[in-house]
Amino acid sequence: MKLVISPTIRIGAVKHKVKFDDVLLEHDDLRGSYRVKDEIIRLASGRSPEQTWMVLIHEVLHICSNESGADSDENGIRGTATLLAQATLSMGIEPDFSRILGGKTK
Repeated sequence: MKLVISPTIRIGAVKHKVKFDDVLLEHDDLRGSYRVKDEIIRLASGRSPEQTWMVLIHEVLHICSNESGADSDENGIRGTATLLAQATLSMGIEPDFSRILGGKTK
């Protein structure tokens, strides 16, 4: 089942933008990032949709932790994101990032 990823994700009362940003990410050698003041989730392109899905879940979990006041330990976030991504992929969910890429496919 295809899951089309929107270029905006609402978490709580805030709409967060999702975009691919290789210049920033290559400089910092990151697969993804989130800055609270920008409300933008940045993802590195060039990875499989499955890898990108895992990174998106990882960044969303950081936002949820910040919003809820829960522990945002990086190892805990990484482990939870990996398991959640694997679980959703095993259910047949196929993440589609074409809306974020402006209709282009990787």
